[in-house]
Amino acid sequence: MNKLRDHGLIPVSVGSEKGGHRHAIPRKVKIELNYFQVSRGVKRLVEANLYFDDLCTTQQPEQYGGNAKILDMMKERGIFPCDVDVNGNIKTQGYNLEIQYNPLAWFELVNSFEFGGAVYMVFFTFMGLAIFSMGGFAYVMNRLFTKLRHPPQFMGISFVKVKLNHSWMFDHSHYCSIHHSNYCY
Repeated sequence: MNKLRDHGLIPVSVGSEKGGHRHAIPRKVKIELNYFQVSRGVKRLVEANLYFDDLCTTQQPEQYGGNAKILDMMKERGIFPCDVDVNGNIKTQGYNLEIQYNPLAWFELVNSFEFGGAVYMVFFTFMGLAIFSMGGFAYVMNRLFTKLRHPPQFMGISFVKVKLNHSWMFDHSHYCSIHHSNYCY
Protein backbone atom coordinates (compact mmCIF):
# COMPACT_ATOMS: atom_id res chain seq x y z
CA MET A 1 0.00 0.00 0.00
CA ASN A 2 2.92 2.37 0.67
CA LYS A 3 4.03 1.97 -2.96
CA LEU A 4 0.64 3.31 -4.04
CA ARG A 5 1.10 6.29 -1.71
CA ASP A 6 4.52 7.04 -3.17
CA HIS A 7 2.87 7.62 -6.56
CA GLY A 8 -0.03 9.70 -5.18
CA LEU A 9 -2.52 6.82 -5.48
CA ILE A 10 -4.90 5.40 -2.91
CA PRO A 11 -6.23 1.86 -2.53
CA VAL A 12 -9.76 1.24 -3.81
CA SER A 13 -11.62 -1.81 -2.57
CA VAL A 14 -14.63 -3.16 -4.41
CA GLY A 15 -17.56 -4.46 -2.38
CA SER A 16 -17.47 -8.25 -2.61
CA GLU A 17 -21.19 -8.73 -2.09
CA LYS A 18 -22.35 -7.58 -5.52
CA GLY A 19 -19.13 -6.92 -7.37
CA GLY A 20 -17.70 -9.23 -10.00
CA HIS A 21 -20.81 -10.96 -11.31
CA ARG A 22 -20.38 -12.13 -14.88
CA HIS A 23 -23.22 -11.15 -17.28
CA ALA A 24 -24.38 -8.38 -14.92
CA ILE A 25 -24.12 -4.60 -14.75
CA PRO A 26 -24.97 -2.27 -11.87
CA ARG A 27 -27.66 0.40 -12.03
CA LYS A 28 -26.42 2.10 -8.86
CA VAL A 29 -22.76 2.73 -8.06
CA LYS A 30 -21.63 4.19 -4.75
CA ILE A 31 -18.14 5.52 -4.11
CA GLU A 32 -17.07 6.18 -0.52
CA LEU A 33 -14.07 8.49 -0.24
CA ASN A 34 -12.55 8.39 3.25
CA TYR A 35 -10.25 11.27 4.06
CA PHE A 36 -8.02 12.80 6.71
CA GLN A 37 -8.79 16.45 7.50
CA VAL A 38 -5.18 17.68 7.73
CA SER A 39 -6.10 21.32 8.32
CA ARG A 40 -9.07 23.62 7.80
CA GLY A 41 -8.76 23.71 4.00
CA VAL A 42 -6.73 20.56 3.32
CA LYS A 43 -8.11 17.02 3.04
CA ARG A 44 -6.02 13.99 2.19
CA LEU A 45 -7.69 10.91 0.72
CA VAL A 46 -6.92 7.77 2.70
CA GLU A 47 -8.96 5.07 0.97
CA ALA A 48 -11.90 4.55 -1.34
CA ASN A 49 -14.61 1.90 -1.43
CA LEU A 50 -16.72 1.06 -4.46
CA TYR A 51 -20.11 -0.61 -4.10
CA PHE A 52 -22.45 -1.90 -6.81
CA ASP A 53 -26.18 -2.26 -6.34
CA ASP A 54 -29.36 -2.94 -8.31
CA LEU A 55 -27.69 -5.39 -10.70
CA CYS A 56 -29.35 -6.55 -13.90
CA THR A 57 -28.15 -9.19 -16.34
CA THR A 58 -26.94 -8.29 -19.80
CA GLN A 59 -28.46 -11.48 -21.18
CA GLN A 60 -31.51 -10.82 -23.31
CA PRO A 61 -34.82 -12.24 -22.04
CA GLU A 62 -35.69 -15.71 -23.36
CA GLN A 63 -38.29 -14.34 -25.79
CA TYR A 64 -35.47 -12.39 -27.52
CA GLY A 65 -33.08 -15.35 -27.70
CA GLY A 66 -31.38 -15.15 -24.28
CA ASN A 67 -29.63 -18.19 -22.78
CA ALA A 68 -32.17 -19.87 -20.46
CA LYS A 69 -29.45 -21.55 -18.35
CA ILE A 70 -27.68 -18.26 -17.64
CA LEU A 71 -30.97 -16.47 -17.01
CA ASP A 72 -32.01 -19.13 -14.47
CA MET A 73 -28.64 -18.93 -12.73
CA MET A 74 -28.94 -15.14 -12.52
CA LYS A 75 -32.52 -15.38 -11.28
CA GLU A 76 -31.34 -17.62 -8.41
CA ARG A 77 -28.95 -14.82 -7.41
CA GLY A 78 -31.77 -12.28 -7.55
CA ILE A 79 -30.48 -10.66 -10.76
CA PHE A 80 -33.08 -10.14 -13.47
CA PRO A 81 -32.67 -9.00 -17.12
CA CYS A 82 -32.13 -5.32 -17.81
CA ASP A 83 -34.93 -3.35 -19.45
CA VAL A 84 -34.86 -3.95 -23.20
CA ASP A 85 -36.31 -2.19 -26.25
CA VAL A 86 -38.51 -3.81 -28.92
CA ASN A 87 -35.44 -5.39 -30.58
CA GLY A 88 -34.24 -7.04 -27.34
CA ASN A 89 -31.30 -4.66 -26.84
CA ILE A 90 -30.60 -3.01 -23.48
CA LYS A 91 -32.47 0.31 -23.34
CA THR A 92 -29.77 2.19 -21.50
CA GLN A 93 -26.36 1.52 -20.06
CA GLY A 94 -26.69 4.44 -17.66
CA TYR A 95 -26.41 4.16 -13.89
CA ASN A 96 -26.80 6.39 -10.84
CA LEU A 97 -23.55 7.44 -9.22
CA GLU A 98 -23.46 8.39 -5.54
CA ILE A 99 -20.28 9.91 -4.13
CA GLN A 100 -19.96 9.99 -0.35
CA TYR A 101 -17.18 11.82 1.51
CA ASN A 102 -16.42 10.52 5.02
CA PRO A 103 -13.95 12.02 7.48
CA LEU A 104 -12.11 9.28 9.36
CA ALA A 105 -12.08 9.21 13.15
CA TRP A 106 -8.82 9.47 15.07
CA PHE A 107 -8.59 5.72 15.77
CA GLU A 108 -9.14 4.87 12.07
CA LEU A 109 -6.41 7.36 11.13
CA VAL A 110 -4.02 5.76 13.62
CA ASN A 111 -4.73 2.32 12.12
CA SER A 112 -4.14 3.72 8.62
CA PHE A 113 -0.76 5.19 9.67
CA GLU A 114 -1.72 8.68 8.51
CA PHE A 115 0.23 10.54 11.20
CA GLY A 116 3.96 11.19 11.36
CA GLY A 117 6.45 8.92 13.07
CA ALA A 118 6.70 11.15 16.15
CA VAL A 119 3.01 10.64 16.94
CA TYR A 120 3.45 6.87 16.86
CA MET A 121 6.60 7.00 18.98
CA VAL A 122 4.79 8.99 21.67
CA PHE A 123 1.63 6.87 21.43
CA PHE A 124 3.39 3.51 21.68
CA THR A 125 5.72 4.78 24.41
CA PHE A 126 2.71 5.76 26.51
CA MET A 127 1.04 2.44 25.76
CA GLY A 128 4.17 0.55 26.84
CA LEU A 129 4.45 2.61 30.03
CA ALA A 130 0.77 2.00 30.79
CA ILE A 131 1.15 -1.76 30.36
CA PHE A 132 4.35 -1.76 32.41
CA SER A 133 2.56 0.22 35.16
CA MET A 134 -0.36 -2.21 35.21
CA GLY A 135 2.05 -5.14 35.60
CA GLY A 136 3.90 -3.33 38.38
CA PHE A 137 0.63 -2.50 40.12
CA ALA A 138 -0.47 -6.15 39.96
CA TYR A 139 2.91 -7.27 41.34
CA VAL A 140 2.80 -4.74 44.21
CA MET A 141 -0.77 -5.70 45.11
CA ASN A 142 0.10 -9.40 45.14
CA ARG A 143 3.23 -8.71 47.18
CA LEU A 144 1.34 -6.60 49.75
CA PHE A 145 -1.57 -8.97 50.23
CA THR A 146 0.21 -12.33 50.04
CA LYS A 147 -0.26 -14.74 52.89
CA LEU A 148 3.08 -16.47 52.26
CA ARG A 149 5.58 -16.22 55.10
CA HIS A 150 8.55 -15.91 52.67
CA PRO A 151 7.30 -14.62 49.31
CA PRO A 152 9.53 -15.25 46.27
CA GLN A 153 11.93 -12.56 45.13
CA PHE A 154 11.29 -10.46 42.05
CA MET A 155 13.34 -12.03 39.24
CA GLY A 156 12.56 -9.52 36.48
CA ILE A 157 15.96 -7.82 36.45
CA SER A 158 17.91 -11.08 36.25
CA PHE A 159 15.53 -12.26 33.50
CA VAL A 160 16.26 -9.13 31.44
CA LYS A 161 20.02 -9.62 31.94
CA VAL A 162 19.85 -13.21 30.72
CA LYS A 163 17.78 -12.29 27.66
CA LEU A 164 20.02 -9.35 26.72
CA ASN A 165 23.23 -11.36 27.06
CA HIS A 166 21.98 -14.07 24.70
CA SER A 167 20.68 -11.67 22.11
CA TRP A 168 23.73 -9.37 22.08
CA MET A 169 26.49 -11.92 22.49
CA PHE A 170 26.82 -13.89 19.28
CA ASP A 171 29.09 -16.93 19.20
CA HIS A 172 30.55 -16.40 15.75
CA SER A 173 32.80 -19.49 15.76
CA HIS A 174 29.92 -21.81 16.71
CA TYR A 175 27.74 -20.36 13.92
CA CYS A 176 30.49 -20.82 11.33
CA SER A 177 31.21 -24.41 12.35
CA ILE A 178 27.55 -25.32 11.76
CA HIS A 179 26.56 -23.27 8.69
CA HIS A 180 29.75 -22.83 6.64
CA SER A 181 28.46 -19.44 5.59
CA ASN A 182 30.20 -16.83 3.41
CA TYR A 183 30.07 -14.48 6.42
CA CYS A 184 32.64 -16.66 8.18
CA TYR A 185 35.52 -15.99 5.82
